[in-house]
Amino acid sequence: MRVLNEEIFKDAQAFAARWGFLTRDIFYKFICQMRPSQQFRYWNFLLKKRLFIRSGSNPSVLFLSRQSRRQLGQSARPSRFHSFINHDAIVADVALTLGQFNLISRYWLEDDLMRNPLDAHQILGGGRIYRLPDFVFDLKTRKSVLRCAIEIEKTCKTKSRYDKIALAYSDYRRINLVLFGCVNKATESMIRRSFSCQTLRDLGTVPGTFLISEFGEHGLATRLRFNEKELPLQNMLHDLTGGPVQNIISKGNLKGMAIPFRNAILGDAS
Repeated sequence: MRVLNEEIFKDAQAFAARWGFLTRDIFYKFICQMRPSQQFRYWNFLLKKRLFIRSGSNPSVLFLSRQSRRQLGQSARPSRFHSFINHDAIVADVALTLGQFNLISRYWLEDDLMRNPLDAHQILGGGRIYRLPDFVFDLKTRKSVLRCAIEIEKTCKTKSRYDKIALAYSDYRRINLVLFGCVNKATESMIRRSFSCQTLRDLGTVPGTFLISEFGEHGLATRLRFNEKELPLQNMLHDLTGGPVQNIISKGNLKGMAIPFRNAILGDAS
């Protein structure tokens, strides 16, 4: 029998410790980049080695076992409630895609900001915190860093809710860029309208929007929209970072990545 790569199991544990869950799609796409038969074998071994337990709500979702939690100690995040996992898996997909290219210097999950209110004020730069982003990260650029927030809108909210979100971001002085992944074009349109008042324009608070379904299919080739302007996400990243950002993930060719998964989006927030 072929010797198992223990690093794959460690990476799976590290991800679940950081995010509170592990989905089969994330495991296959980012952690166990092998032939389908090998991926299936490793997925099953996560359970056989008693590193994970299966979710009672979804067989494609795993949580850390007690054995893993004893190994990882208090740094392991509690298991995520099942109703949030579909949303959080999309956030993780976007974060890991960027992380694979070594574009992120620091990052914070919503849970990090919620558990540390004082840090949240400093990170976001707001006098009052009305809204916690799903994911905040510092993007490495040509000269310094750009602090970005990502929001995943998997369900459509009311116009008044988006108005409040827009006002919250107008107060977050340390957020330079906010990107909204939207469930449909109607949600995308409502977000743009909420951010379209002259006060927010004067403050430079213009979000980029994209469709979640397009990101799932096209990865970094997904088209971002800033009001009437439109460009692929990878082009924006190239313009900001000054380096080539090739959309290799959506092509299903992850071999030869310059940055190992372990160095992408796993460790504690800085």
